[in-house]
Amino acid sequence: PQYEATRGQRRKCIQPVKDKIEKYIEQFGMRLDDAGNPGRNESKQYVFYFVYQSALRKVEAKIKLEIGLRFNPLDTIKKRPVQHVFLHPFTGDPLFDGGQINCLSLNELIAEKLRAGAIRKIIAPRDFYDIDFVLRNKFDLTNKEVITLFKKKLQEDDADTDLGKYKKNLGRSDEEIKDMNSRIETELFDVLAPEERKNFDLSTALRRINKAIEAIG
Repeated sequence: PQYEATRGQRRKCIQPVKDKIEKYIEQFGMRLDDAGNPGRNESKQYVFYFVYQSALRKVEAKIKLEIGLRFNPLDTIKKRPVQHVFLHPFTGDPLFDGGQINCLSLNELIAEKLRAGAIRKIIAPRDFYDIDFVLRNKFDLTNKEVITLFKKKLQEDDADTDLGKYKKNLGRSDEEIKDMNSRIETELFDVLAPEERKNFDLSTALRRINKAIEAIG
């Protein structure tokens, strides 16, 4: 929907999408769980769960699907292969083809993470982990395309586009950082591989992020 769309218009737009998703997953023996008011943030974000019977245990499991109706991508969308952990124990090859999905470009993905890290209403450990991860893997945060996209995204949210504001902890207060640190184990570590849990230290990550932002100038 257009950025100025009303809450009611956004709800109306998501209904046919929900109906198609529900019909699609039925062929896989799944059902859609949208209990608990899936529309959030003034109906700009929708969260649904695909419920299925686990093949490993006698329990139902869930796949989370988030749909955002906030802003359109600024960069070109690209198709990327889906990578998964179901690999042959000896060859390391995928046991099945995961297919391809439309993805944000890497530059826009990182710009989105910078926006979230800087201005998300409730600070989230995953944003800082993701930014630190790309820095540990030699991504150049001074990339002009990333900075341009980051500024545009700040502007979309009517946030301050002066990057000097974000040189320390992406502009977050000490209280926010302390609060985020207290939630790392429960909100982040559960979805990280054991090796990545060892690799991530918030204090080290913040120093690395601050150094990278400082280099932007």
